[in-house]
Amino acid sequence: MIKRNNAFLNGFMIYGLISIYFLVLELFGLTDNMYLRFVNLVFIAMGVNATLRLSHAAGDNYLDKLKSGLVTVATGILLSVIGLYLYMQLIDPSLAYTAETLIPINSPIEFTAVIFIEGLSSSLMVLFMLLQYWKTAPSPLVKYK
Repeated sequence: MIKRNNAFLNGFMIYGLISIYFLVLELFGLTDNMYLRFVNLVFIAMGVNATLRLSHAAGDNYLDKLKSGLVTVATGILLSVIGLYLYMQLIDPSLAYTAETLIPINSPIEFTAVIFIEGLSSSLMVLFMLLQYWKTAPSPLVKYK
């Protein structure tokens, strides 16, 4: 089930796209722009949609699609949070304390935990929206004339 639809590979794709995107934002000094942070939802939607499309083509049922989507989301978000934590430890330790005005935190690990919860909750919303689409999507095996 999970091997056929590249759930882990799409999770790695989400991680790569988010990492590159935020590094580009950091390079241009745009990390303070709150609206640009919502673009990462597009990357999550791309990865989850790719997984669900392959799962749908394989004829998986709703629960199998849900499992595959969860693996994709969990892989992407977990790797992104680990990357964020390493970035804060090795490159920019002040990043977590900059967000202290918005989030009551005491350490970088607390900051990454909050980001993980936020990322997972928003990714689950995207997953469930796409699951609704793929629940009623026409089968790729049906030919229309």
